[in-house]
Amino acid sequence: MSPTRGFRVSRPSSTGAAPKHWRRSALRTRRSLDLCGPCPVRAECLELALREEIVLPRTWVHGIRGGTVPWQRLNLIRQRQRAVQREAAGAGRAVSA
Repeated sequence: MSPTRGFRVSRPSSTGAAPKHWRRSALRTRRSLDLCGPCPVRAECLELALREEIVLPRTWVHGIRGGTVPWQRLNLIRQRQRAVQREAAGAGRAVSA
C-alpha cells in the first residue's frame, strides 16, 4: 500500500530529477516537522488531530499536526480502530464463554 494513497503528491519526473516545487515542498515539510520536535504540547496536538480526523474523509486530512504528516496519522487511526475491534471481539468471546 502506498503511504500517499488518497493524497495528491508531486512526484519526481520520469528522469529521476525532482522538480523545484517538489524539493521546496519536501524542505518545508522537514522544517515544519523539526519545529514540532521540541514542542511541549506535541502529544496533545497529535491526540487532538487523531480525534478530529477520525470522522473526516481521508482526502480532508492534511497538514502537519503533532509532529506527523497525514499518512502517518491515518495509519495511527487505522491501528486504533483495529485495536478497538479486537478488544470488542475478545470481550464478546469472554462473555459468551
